[in-house]
Amino acid sequence: MNGRRLSLAFLQATSMNKRAIALFFILFIPAPSPAGLHDPFPMGHSMTHFGTVVRHRGIGGRQPWNPSCFYHDSLRFGLSTATAWYYDPMDNLKETSINQLILGGFYDYSFVTVKASFAHLSALDLYFEQTGFLSLGTDALKYVLISFELCGYHIGLSHEDESEKMLYAGESFWIPWKLVGLSVTRKNIRLDGASEPGFRPPTLWQIGIHTKKTQAGALGVLIELTEEKNPEFRLYIGEEYWFHNNFALGIGIATRPFMISAGFAVNIVSANAYASMVNHPVLGWSKGFGIEWSK
Repeated sequence: MNGRRLSLAFLQATSMNKRAIALFFILFIPAPSPAGLHDPFPMGHSMTHFGTVVRHRGIGGRQPWNPSCFYHDSLRFGLSTATAWYYDPMDNLKETSINQLILGGFYDYSFVTVKASFAHLSALDLYFEQTGFLSLGTDALKYVLISFELCGYHIGLSHEDESEKMLYAGESFWIPWKLVGLSVTRKNIRLDGASEPGFRPPTLWQIGIHTKKTQAGALGVLIELTEEKNPEFRLYIGEEYWFHNNFALGIGIATRPFMISAGFAVNIVSANAYASMVNHPVLGWSKGFGIEWSK
């Protein structure tokens, strides 16, 4: 699994129990933003189908934690928020909740789109992650939309002085065709990494094919590959079907590990609400919910 592995120096600064818990968080809890690793799935509406269904005039294109080049519509600005509760409760601990909250917005003017989001993850009241995401994109070029991303992380144990801060960059491209769009993203390009190598996520490539909404729904396939000595490969497949533009159902599957997802979305005038569930073969179910408004 593409895990963010805690460094030995950080582990040595904590008690044995906290070491084990912190290591669990780093290996199995998803990163707060798509600017980081999808480990194992993204936040928001993308949780329904693992980010495979991206329509630049749909919810996925507008999400503030997705690259700006995924958006291309006449709406000027929008706000979104989402939350997730990860995995089945660990009833052997006093605090059983592993949850995350993310919020952000986008603004589009002429040929420039700006997106920004902030996420906070809390795990068992022992481990935390804070992530800031900024993306600047343009559709000034004729055949391709491009954007550049910055993602800052602050991670550590909640009741300890030890923590790490990191700054990473990314670049994304969207190539629109008649019935499909091709996405290419390179993320986790290190600008100011953690002092310990164990904190540093590998540079990641994502290549996707995303269909427009048709009578058969919207389909997507996403390939993920790490830039490492021994690269890791993951495959995601998803579909979303809208009923009269008011109600949608979505499903997805992912490999390494094998996971299934499902969810729905409801459109009410200028707003959308959505809910999702993802099953991990070992850790159980995760639940997510979110709303967005745009104008």
